[in-house]
Amino acid sequence: MNRTRIWIIGFVACIASTASAQTPIDWSTNATSFRGRNGTVLDAFCPPGGSSVGSVWGTDVYSDDSSVCTAAVHAGAIGFGGGAIRIQIQPGLSAYPGSSRNGVTSQNWGAWSGSFVVVGGRGGPPQPATANWSQNAEGFRGQPGPITIVCPAGGAPATVWGTDYYTTDSSICTAAVHAGRISIARGGTVTIYMHPGLPSYPGSSRNGITTSSWGSYGGTFAFGPSGPTAMRSIDWSVDGAHVVSIGTSAVVQCPAGAPGSVWGTDVYTSDSSVCTAAVHAGVIDFGGGAVFVTGLPGQGSYPASMRNGVASQSWGSWGNSFAVSRPR
Repeated sequence: MNRTRIWIIGFVACIASTASAQTPIDWSTNATSFRGRNGTVLDAFCPPGGSSVGSVWGTDVYSDDSSVCTAAVHAGAIGFGGGAIRIQIQPGLSAYPGSSRNGVTSQNWGAWSGSFVVVGGRGGPPQPATANWSQNAEGFRGQPGPITIVCPAGGAPATVWGTDYYTTDSSICTAAVHAGRISIARGGTVTIYMHPGLPSYPGSSRNGITTSSWGSYGGTFAFGPSGPTAMRSIDWSVDGAHVVSIGTSAVVQCPAGAPGSVWGTDVYTSDSSVCTAAVHAGVIDFGGGAVFVTGLPGQGSYPASMRNGVASQSWGSWGNSFAVSRPR
């Protein structure tokens, strides 16, 4: 008789005597020995210091050979710090689709004879998951945050798209270095927040990391809870410094108008006319329209060019910048 089977027998006896008892289990325990007891509700306690070592199949409804504690993390009932959980035994399903949630990636499976769902939980002290440097934030979509992750020391930087607001397929730890939150050599603990997708992600160089530019993407993360601000109307004399600061975004409405002064190409000095820069970038024409503006750090130089009837000017170093794109 193996250890998991011993626990399950003890768990059955405990449930028979009191419905509120919480049986301590480990992170490898599954629910296969309860198969067929559909509707039965079981209480247990997952110990602290767990990790997603147990395999899980399914989303919301899990195959009964899945790790009970790991499924509870995936379902959002507890964190890796453990805690009290409650599951309900259910019949088997014809398919168990996998997904990524709360730092756990569950797997796909076809037909299986038994299932369970997580119907409650009360987590212990939160413990951040340790990420490798290639881990991105795709699995955290739909969770506003805060989501805390430990980046180990001496990591190998991976690909990142964006500045301050990063695509969810970007490396979290590498983005944290770019944002100045941690260093590669020492690593550290970072907290991210999830935001909706943006129409553009301008790249930049910071803290030894060069990020790439990208267009529209379906999900975003940042190291702060504030998202893009609401749209407001501006006139053609308003410059970038009056719309955004570094690391913020806004959607503005430009009326029909005439060009003002612009310095740069694609990335513009913060004293450039936002609406004129939007024409230069091909986002709108002189008839006006909505513009998504992203605040960026200053650049060492701003090259001139002629585009869409607007001639931008060259400039050297400047403290703040912005980029423009079409709103979603």
